[in-house]
Amino acid sequence: MKIFSLALLPFLLVGCGFTPAYKHNQEKALPHNGQKIVVQLTDGGGYHAYSLKKSLQNQLRYIPKFDDHTFLIKLKFSTSKNEINYDSDATVSRSSAVSTVNYELYRMGMSVPLYKGSLSNQSSFNIDTSEEFATISAENAASDRATLLLAEDTAREIMIYLKQQSRVTGMRTSESSTANGMMTKSMS
Repeated sequence: MKIFSLALLPFLLVGCGFTPAYKHNQEKALPHNGQKIVVQLTDGGGYHAYSLKKSLQNQLRYIPKFDDHTFLIKLKFSTSKNEINYDSDATVSRSSAVSTVNYELYRMGMSVPLYKGSLSNQSSFNIDTSEEFATISAENAASDRATLLLAEDTAREIMIYLKQQSRVTGMRTSESSTANGMMTKSMS
């Protein structure tokens, strides 16, 4: 009897919608009723660029569907580090991690952007000259914070643009009218 019930267990789990954690392509299995937006990283690399892309994709999942078009966001990402405080012996005691993204929103298949924007975010951290590991950890944490906030701000800007376009003028359908009505936004 135990062998029979163990043999039926996989069928029961599949029937209730159980998906193993190791299954590939789980993103496709998740329901997505919002606006279809593809995120493409055109410039910038490394962990923080990947983190920005993934965070932005997660944020964009919650944008409601304004029309039936699929959109493309092209990102140019960069990071830098600035010293913001010095001790009396001229050593740096506080620094900031600055993350910047320039983005363009396209309707899929069009070559002229509908919307352009540039956002920047910074997060500061203490530098401990006696503990190198603590400084590196603080710098990484500050960069992570700045990148996550940048993804939230970018998603918010895109949602506001799409919402305004759907209310005021409706989404434009031709590339020539888009070129004349392109919007640009820049924030720091």
